[in-house]
Amino acid sequence: MEKLASQKIVNAAEVKKRQLDIERQERDLKKSRDDLASTTIKAEKPGLVVYGKVWKGERPEKIRVGDEIWGGVNVISLPDLSHMQVKTYVNEVEVDKLDTGQVATIKLDALPEPTFHGKIKSIASLGREKEGEKNVKVFDVIIQIEEGDVRLKPGMTATCHVVVETIPPRPTAAPDSVQSEAAEVATATPMPLYIPLDAVFEKDGRTLVYRLMGGQPEEREVKLGQKNEDFVIIEEGLAPGDHVALRDPLQAADASGLMEEADALPAPQAH
Repeated sequence: MEKLASQKIVNAAEVKKRQLDIERQERDLKKSRDDLASTTIKAEKPGLVVYGKVWKGERPEKIRVGDEIWGGVNVISLPDLSHMQVKTYVNEVEVDKLDTGQVATIKLDALPEPTFHGKIKSIASLGREKEGEKNVKVFDVIIQIEEGDVRLKPGMTATCHVVVETIPPRPTAAPDSVQSEAAEVATATPMPLYIPLDAVFEKDGRTLVYRLMGGQPEEREVKLGQKNEDFVIIEEGLAPGDHVALRDPLQAADASGLMEEADALPAPQAH
C-alpha cells in the first residue's frame, strides 16, 4: 500500500510537470502566431508603396528580399500623394541665402511641362557630405509643392530654382490699405536695367560692354549690380534702349558678318 501511495505521488508530480510544459508550449505557440500575424501589414487605404532603405556598406540602398532588418527600420511607407514634396540640397556656400517660405519653381526631368510651384518648408541644421564627393558639404532642403498632379510620383528627379530676391522688391500695402495692385506697381521703385551676361567682358581690369552706335561697336565701361544665371543689373554706363553686342567684336562675328546684339531691359528676378 505504501508503494502504491508513493507511486501516486510520483505520477501526480509527473502530470503537473507535463501540464506546465503544455502551458509553456501553448504560450510559445500563441506568441509565434502573434508574431506571424504582425508581419502582415494592412494599410488603412489603397496607395503606392515605397520601400525604405538600409545601409549597405557606405550608402543606403532600397530594401530587398533577404536583407536583415533591425528594429526601428522603416520598411515600407504609403506616402500621401495629395501633398508632394521635393527633397533637394544646397551647397554650404549658398545655404545662408535660403530661408523657409521662399518661393521656388520645380521642373520634372520626366515631364517638360508644366512648371510646378512651391515654397521651402525646411532647411537642415546640419550639413552632410555630398554622395560621391567627400570634400563637398551640402544641406538638405524640403520644398512643398503647391499644385496637385496625378503624374507626380515618389522618386522622380526634379530641378528646383529658388527665388532668393526680387529686383526691385515687390511692393507691400498696409493691412488696412485699399490700394490696388496697379497703383502699387505704379508707385514702386523704378525698374533697373539688365543685360545678358554674355554681353559683359573683362579687359585690363575693366568691366566693359560694346554699345552699338549706328551698327558699330563702341567700348563702354559699366558698373555691375546683382545677377542671376543669365542676366546682370547695370547700375552705371548704359541707358534704356541701348543695344549691346553679345560677342567681342574684336574676336568674333557670326557667319553672316552681322553683330549679335541685345537690348538693355527692365530687370528680371534674381535667382
